[in-house]
Amino acid sequence: MSEDFVTSCLKSPSTADFPWKAESVIRDGTGWRVNSYVDSQNSFGAMIRSHYTCVLENIGGDSWKCTSLVIDGEELR
Repeated sequence: MSEDFVTSCLKSPSTADFPWKAESVIRDGTGWRVNSYVDSQNSFGAMIRSHYTCVLENIGGDSWKCTSLVIDGEELR
């Protein structure tokens, strides 16, 4: 689920390439904290690696809410 939230914030979402397995997934209170990275093109077309931390909360069934998203040290949510 974290990949969906991260992808929506990228300059070129169609180029997003995530690792097979996140660096860490930790139970965090009522949700989950995912630490990982994504390779994607920046606005100049160069592939860059961005590290992110996404805090997710299940709001019922298959529905998730991103309560915090930090990509390369910049808080986006």
